[in-house]
Amino acid sequence: MYKFFIYFIGIQLVLFAIEQTNSVHQTIIIPFTEMIAHISVRLVMLFDEGVISQGVILQQVDTGFSVSIQSGCNGVEAVLVLIAAILAFPSPWKFKLWGIITGFFAVELLNIVRIISLFYLG
Repeated sequence: MYKFFIYFIGIQLVLFAIEQTNSVHQTIIIPFTEMIAHISVRLVMLFDEGVISQGVILQQVDTGFSVSIQSGCNGVEAVLVLIAAILAFPSPWKFKLWGIITGFFAVELLNIVRIISLFYLG
């Protein structure tokens, strides 16, 4: 258990340090967040065509109400914690890879549901 905890914390430190670099933020995090906003708007447009996305912003055209998806709200940090836990856990690499892939999609799917919910609650 102690070994898992040390690996878990160490991997998180490395992953979060990489995520915080300006080049990763500009080339990966911001475009990814814009993609999450675009996917969210596409799903909302199935029921309400008066919604647009501009970068990381979802906006209701009629009322002008908008929601901005910022760092910390895009699910990246949750995925990094999940990846650190999976990598630190003693299991075969094929299971780790499967867990990372399915975990990523599960976290982001729930995050999109959360974003849409917050948009409509606003």
